[in-house]
Amino acid sequence: MNALQYPLDTVIEAMGFARSGDDGHGFAGEHAAYERNDLDLCLDGMWATLVSRGCSQSGNVLEPTSTPGPWKLIRDGEAARLIADIPLPDLSEAGVLGGAGAEHLKAAVLWALETAKNERSGAGWRPPPLEVVQGWMPKDALTVCCDGHVCQGEIVHAVDRGWLALRFEILRIIPDDLSENRRRWLSHILVDAQTQYRLVRIHWEPGAAPACYAEVDLTRADHDFLEACLLMRSLTCLRRVVANIVPVATLIADARVWSEALELIPAGFVRFERRYIP
Repeated sequence: MNALQYPLDTVIEAMGFARSGDDGHGFAGEHAAYERNDLDLCLDGMWATLVSRGCSQSGNVLEPTSTPGPWKLIRDGEAARLIADIPLPDLSEAGVLGGAGAEHLKAAVLWALETAKNERSGAGWRPPPLEVVQGWMPKDALTVCCDGHVCQGEIVHAVDRGWLALRFEILRIIPDDLSENRRRWLSHILVDAQTQYRLVRIHWEPGAAPACYAEVDLTRADHDFLEACLLMRSLTCLRRVVANIVPVATLIADARVWSEALELIPAGFVRFERRYIP
């Protein structure tokens, strides 16, 4: 057992997980895999990924959810899986139990376990003061410029509700006269983004404003973990999603721009299969 494995096993096993081989979700080889009841946990050095074996269903993975924390539905073929991706600091620094890396690993997994209960309010948790959260990020961190679009994100901060999230609008409205095939293409690329990009949840409500937005829900995360790793990695993930998805979604939703492909080629001919975009 090498120096990296020892603290990982110690911390994870203390939370009720046991080592496993290939867990059935493709976690094997260079990944450290664990299981606990109906949960599988994979550690690949920079991410902890939890998958609920108890959720395999059809459904709308883009439907807005009140579930706090990192959990989201992703598409896996014709079924949906409940999954949580959590960024980690460099675990190679966690040489001994009690090191900063090991403590952040514990905070990350406990955050997923506690929010898996699907409860918005948790044991008196409150977000850090807004000015503190703002001080943890660069001043322009919530502004993304991509292909002529300027996207401004926001911090959702509600002390009374115990709620903290980062959010970017993807589309303000979806035109009523948008063709059905374009709607299917739009849904397809959003579901694909929800499936491929770690941590970020994408919500789509065609009749609402905004009609579509991307967010990372940080509710009930440990404050030290937020400052050390989670907040900035969340911003990085969000900014990547916004830069890659907004120009495409805007083009698809603009009925003034004619596209033979978008109007005539059926959407959804590609099977959803997770590729783990970093």
